[in-house]
Amino acid sequence: MANVSKRGCTVLVAFGWLALGSCASPSAPTAVPAGGGESSQSAAQAASLEVAASGGQRPTIDLTVPSGAEDSCANLSPGCFKGTFEGEDAHDVLPPGATSVAIRTTAAGTGTRLGHFSLIRQITGDLTNLSATGSAHWVAANHDSIDTTIDGTAEPSDRDGGSLKVTETHIITRGTGRFAGARGHFEVVLFHKLEPSNVADGVESHDITGSFQGTVAFPGPPR
Repeated sequence: MANVSKRGCTVLVAFGWLALGSCASPSAPTAVPAGGGESSQSAAQAASLEVAASGGQRPTIDLTVPSGAEDSCANLSPGCFKGTFEGEDAHDVLPPGATSVAIRTTAAGTGTRLGHFSLIRQITGDLTNLSATGSAHWVAANHDSIDTTIDGTAEPSDRDGGSLKVTETHIITRGTGRFAGARGHFEVVLFHKLEPSNVADGVESHDITGSFQGTVAFPGPPR
């Protein structure tokens, strides 16, 4: 377990999906709730991300998008599936001795096949073995969507500013619209910034940026 102090925050890196600790002065007045049912706040943020996915203003986050997605799918093969995204992770501030954590991710990005998209990701992390499982919902600008299951692990990252690197395998379980019948799996690499962007009302938020890449079988021609 590492102890990281930055900008008045003491952060205990206990697990690959979160940073535990406290800050003297949160940087923003609101937070996105993690896990459980939809609150009006999280629903509002999801709606905002759908506006971003449809071609509106993208979330502004001061993180560099990793280049992994740019190295895959040479010559854009028919099954190429890759892209990048940015957003935030949110989870309840954990009590001492906690052995698990529920994290909700809201993000927006661009990718092959998807175009502009929004992403809702929900995982449960096991603090005893640094693993996590969960699901994700990828929604294109026209509301066609892909659902995936998640199996992931985490490790410290040497990126500037202090981040955790999360590597996940996503397996497609369902598709709608032009993605109906899609099958396959792809890898997601996500960087979770250690310093919270906000702590409020018992919820801690962290900026994230990520990429995905893989080869997926689609039922129709590229669009």
